[in-house]
Amino acid sequence: MTITAPALESPARTHSRKLYLPALLVAATTAWLVSVAVDTLGRAGSLGKVLSAGRAELVAPAVVVLVATALVCEHIWPAERRPLLSKGHLHDALFLVLHVVAVVPLMTLLGVAFAELLVGHAGWMAVAWTAAWPTWSVLAVTIILMDAGNWLAHFADHRIGALWRFHAVHHSQEELSVLTTFRAHPLSHLAGFFLGTVPVVVLMGHRPMAPAVITAYVCLGTLPHTNVDWSFGVL
Repeated sequence: MTITAPALESPARTHSRKLYLPALLVAATTAWLVSVAVDTLGRAGSLGKVLSAGRAELVAPAVVVLVATALVCEHIWPAERRPLLSKGHLHDALFLVLHVVAVVPLMTLLGVAFAELLVGHAGWMAVAWTAAWPTWSVLAVTIILMDAGNWLAHFADHRIGALWRFHAVHHSQEELSVLTTFRAHPLSHLAGFFLGTVPVVVLMGHRPMAPAVITAYVCLGTLPHTNVDWSFGVL
């Protein structure tokens, strides 16, 4: 098979790729949603409180313990053995710092904005018949559907060019570890948080959501990235 070098791109084409308009639309939409959340929480005087609560849910002790345990398991039973301080691990550790400092507040505000818009403009989505369900069953079904929404968002990230531009950062890592969970472009959470919020509005309506649900949701998303030679078997 003959392999030929790719044709050189003109400066205009290279420039247009850098200014990919659909990706700019994703960024503008995210900025607008953040403004909606800040305005909503500012009028309620609860911006700082909600941001603190979001950090407590997304960086909860359970998440920290899970990540620390996974790092130990990766060292003892690795799927692919690598030095503890490999370049990939250090790079993802920096993404973890970015995640805690900047991405967690952004994710919290996106969740608030989507909930505000869906409840305010699509309140008809909320079903009444879940009021008779035991709380634990509502929470369990909500987590399952949130995970399904996250799967659908991930599918969209791989099929829609504007979303892939951001999601590609996550897949640029060649030394997978549990820390790769947090290797994500800050603007890559738009679809996931929208689709993850829908089942909350539908099933729970105005019922308060237990913080443990969000923490469990984060833990579920963390496990698949762990560099261990395990599987969920038939599950």
